[in-house]
Amino acid sequence: MLKIYKLFIFISLITISKLTYSQINVDILTQVDSSFISKDTISICAENVIGLYANVSGGTSPYTYDWYGADSLLMGTSSPFTTFIASNPGTYMIGCLVTDDYGNVCKDSVIIIVKALPDLILSPLNDSICIGDSITLTASGASTILWFDDNDNLIGWGSQIIISPTSNTNYFVVGVQSGCSKTQSINIKVFQPPIVNAGNDTIICSLDSISLHASASNYLNIQWTSNGTGNYTNTNDLNTIYIPSTQDWANGSVILTLTASGYADCPDAHDQLTINFIDVPDLISSTDTTICEGESVTISANGANSFLWSEGSNTSSIIVSPSLNTTYYVTGSIDICQRIDSFIVYVNPAPIFNLGNDTTICYNDSVTIHAPIGFAGYQWNTGDTTNFISVIPTDTTTYTVTVTNEYGCTASDDITINVRPDLGIDAGADQSICEGQSTVLSASGGISYIWSTGETTANITVTPTDTTVYYVTGTDGICNDIDSVIVNVYPNLINLITTPDTQVCMGDAITLEVYGAQTYLWSTGQTDSTIQVIINSDTTYYVTGYAYGCEREDSVVIMHLPLPIFNLGNDTTICYNDSVTIHTSRFCWIPMEYW
Repeated sequence: MLKIYKLFIFISLITISKLTYSQINVDILTQVDSSFISKDTISICAENVIGLYANVSGGTSPYTYDWYGADSLLMGTSSPFTTFIASNPGTYMIGCLVTDDYGNVCKDSVIIIVKALPDLILSPLNDSICIGDSITLTASGASTILWFDDNDNLIGWGSQIIISPTSNTNYFVVGVQSGCSKTQSINIKVFQPPIVNAGNDTIICSLDSISLHASASNYLNIQWTSNGTGNYTNTNDLNTIYIPSTQDWANGSVILTLTASGYADCPDAHDQLTINFIDVPDLISSTDTTICEGESVTISANGANSFLWSEGSNTSSIIVSPSLNTTYYVTGSIDICQRIDSFIVYVNPAPIFNLGNDTTICYNDSVTIHAPIGFAGYQWNTGDTTNFISVIPTDTTTYTVTVTNEYGCTASDDITINVRPDLGIDAGADQSICEGQSTVLSASGGISYIWSTGETTANITVTPTDTTVYYVTGTDGICNDIDSVIVNVYPNLINLITTPDTQVCMGDAITLEVYGAQTYLWSTGQTDSTIQVIINSDTTYYVTGYAYGCEREDSVVIMHLPLPIFNLGNDTTICYNDSVTIHTSRFCWIPMEYW
């Protein structure tokens, strides 16, 4: 290890007045590490430096300094401090002459002995190995030899060591001889074994060559070879081209080998790839075709693993609908091999026509729809085959016609006939009235109306003498509709009760009868045409008869006759087989009648 010594010279100066004699004293101190010592002679190793310092005591400042001896090895000769460079072995005397302000002079000196450094001999100076290998390092020329790695770790001592580094490493050798040391280094480079990748096995097409793009690392040289008879454009380039021979094609495949040689005795690396040769047959076997404009046709290809059509599809079959004569191209691929084939689709024009705009009609109206004349055929969805049809749709209906031109091409168009809803003009339900009565007829469903009577209001009052049918026409401002209503006229009812006014004994029952109506309602609440009542007082019975909406009320008066008043006397008791006489005036006995 190198040590730098600093030598300081302290010069003592005795200061006296101008008229007295002055003397300068010099004492040389040397700094070794952190201590100052006074020595006349000092030894240092070559290639070190030592500092010298003149310390003056006595005399009168300012002082001047003049260092001398081995000037070429001194750095600074006119200041209190100088540095001695021990560049070569030998013995050197270094002194300093100090003069004070009055010319008084004092000097001091020191002897410096420079010792030679060890003469290290290293083997090898620098070298390289393959990772995993070991190498022996040797050194000589010193009594003591120490070995350090590039992290300053002591890894051995003596004249040789065996190492197996895993990465580039600088090894430091420290030789010590006679108290002096010298450090030298040996650089050992560590190489990885070569790695090579020739690429993946591949397939190429007939008569093609193949561009090779291999990769390799940690290699010194590369070399391409093959088991075939083809040629490389460059056998020593990772990126080269192999041109197969006819014999290679006949064999169906060829094996290419890439060899990489490594550094520092690393073993060679090898990789291979196999090239297989294939062919792609014709793709489309069918002939060109003709279609009508607007039609579709399926074009199919086969014989390859994948397909790409000129219109962008990638399936084996495509469905196309060209509007003009069109050539379609397909590229078929088997792995990297391709073949192109084509197919022409000729297009005949389709008929062009228009049934017109959709239209709206009123309910129950008719409409005629025309297709242009001049086509070879017509077919309506109604079944008609003429160029026009007349229809009366009851609901919104779409009518479609397909026409055929001279090429046999067809086209269709449709028209929608919107049917306005039935206005639903309603004159109301049929009515029945009695002779001489009036009734109101009401129409609905329209905005305005006209009756068969000539009236134009929604509601009219009629008084027919006979059953009559009334018609009303209604409109919503666009469409018309008609409805009718029957007014039945029934004759008035005649007298109903057939039982005349009469008298009956009180408590007796009497039957009352009516006829001439459909239903009846008696003042007793009964609804039969014949009822029986018990007379306890003079009573008028009313009945209302109903028929066809007509009604009539009738009545009958039933007078009661009071019962006779008498008394047969008290009840009595007789003996068996006795007779008894009961007396009264005019009488009627029960069970036998007597007068």
